[in-house]
Amino acid sequence: MTKPVRPISILVVDDDHDFTEVMSKRLDRSGYEVVVASSEKEARQILKARAKQLNLALLDMYMDTTRSGLRLVELIGREYPWMVTIVVTGWPDFETVVKCMEAGAFSYVTKANDESFPDLVVQTIEKASLRFSFVSQLHSLHPHLKEIRKEINNLMRRIHDIEAEILRIEDEIVAVSGQSIGSIESNDGKETSE
Repeated sequence: MTKPVRPISILVVDDDHDFTEVMSKRLDRSGYEVVVASSEKEARQILKARAKQLNLALLDMYMDTTRSGLRLVELIGREYPWMVTIVVTGWPDFETVVKCMEAGAFSYVTKANDESFPDLVVQTIEKASLRFSFVSQLHSLHPHLKEIRKEINNLMRRIHDIEAEILRIEDEIVAVSGQSIGSIESNDGKETSE
């Protein structure tokens, strides 16, 4: 019997109640768990209390201030790096979008007043969920990375010790035989006549 996979949990942050209601219903129908915040401050409180249960954040760019969405992208990238962020905006500003992408946002979607917009957001989330899966796997390896690094360092020390031992043996051979290692190796293939 296989263990059931926990659905992806999404934090939807937007001060537009109609938008959060439409998106919550659409995401719920698609099998996602949804948590809603209506401001940057509320989103910060939810993140502080429940970040470990959240996988993805869908963030409105402009809420309380013009930098609300960007500040949340930066916060999530810094404090909750396993989460994937998608920025949603009704007022695309190229400079701010670039800043969000540089801060670690997976993608951005421009709001549209048509019925297909929620489907576009869900498609973007589906693409982002692949990244989430990859990031989750990396974070699950994180406790082992220190051990792996330690093992690699031990192996590198052993290789160095072996190389030093080979050089020591070569020096002894040269001292005993009076020949260089190169001339000994070139004579190995030749037959000697007595």
